[in-house]
Amino acid sequence: MIFKNKLIRFDLQGKNLKLIEIVKWNIMVAGPYVYFITLKAEDPDAGGSVNTYQVEVVRLIPEEDSYVSIFRVKGEQLANSGKLNLIA
Repeated sequence: MIFKNKLIRFDLQGKNLKLIEIVKWNIMVAGPYVYFITLKAEDPDAGGSVNTYQVEVVRLIPEEDSYVSIFRVKGEQLANSGKLNLIA
């Protein structure tokens, strides 16, 4: 995902995931922008396995304060929070 002209790499649940593709996304504008994203990402630490994830990103100003409020493998009930790491 492009965010402030930079690729977002999610570093959550002890994983460092590399984005493969955005499957679909939606946005809610209500105060902060809230993005609902379904994406495919590669887990280099798990031999390059690819999973589909559901992510909710809350975009704030300044953008450095933006965060991931929901992150889970699609179909799982467990959701965890984390921070965004922006890769140049």
